[in-house]
Amino acid sequence: MLQSQTPTQTTPFIPAAVQSSAPARTIELERVIINDDMILVQSSATCWVNTTRLKVDIEGLPKLYAEVVKLAKGAGAKISYRYKTKQAIQDVMDAGAVEQQQTYNRLFGMLKAAWEQKVIVGISSPACDDNYYNELSEVKNSMEALAYSSTPLGKALSLCHELKDKKQRLAGHIAHNGNANGITIFF
Repeated sequence: MLQSQTPTQTTPFIPAAVQSSAPARTIELERVIINDDMILVQSSATCWVNTTRLKVDIEGLPKLYAEVVKLAKGAGAKISYRYKTKQAIQDVMDAGAVEQQQTYNRLFGMLKAAWEQKVIVGISSPACDDNYYNELSEVKNSMEALAYSSTPLGKALSLCHELKDKKQRLAGHIAHNGNANGITIFF
């Protein structure tokens, strides 16, 4: 028997957590950034969401490819087409990368609006019982799955980063040396 109970008490011992009929408490949020490019919601011990909108100009990939090739040729770099980058760009466009990006952007917009409301309402503790938070997590996971490296959108994102990196490195080399003689660029 617990020390706080006396033998004469007629009410059984019920833990305080069970006795409480009050609604779940709301977790205090310390950092909230929600805009068109980013959703970040943090409390003192947990990051509830941290996602940034992916920005890739899929329809501009052929143009970016042509710019990098032209820059490399103009600077005297040797060009190897071993990796068939031009064909890879066409393949991701044909595979539906543009449509996946539209779906991604639509889901990001929905997630942004939903988190704006969730911040107002609050995240209840324990969070595992917060069904709305769990639904938001599922939407976020679906959105992020669209950008996996095996998807057309993920491949387009990788190609875009690769081409921008080649362009920047090539421009830096040209600025430093005046040309790109002796360099081989793989496409």
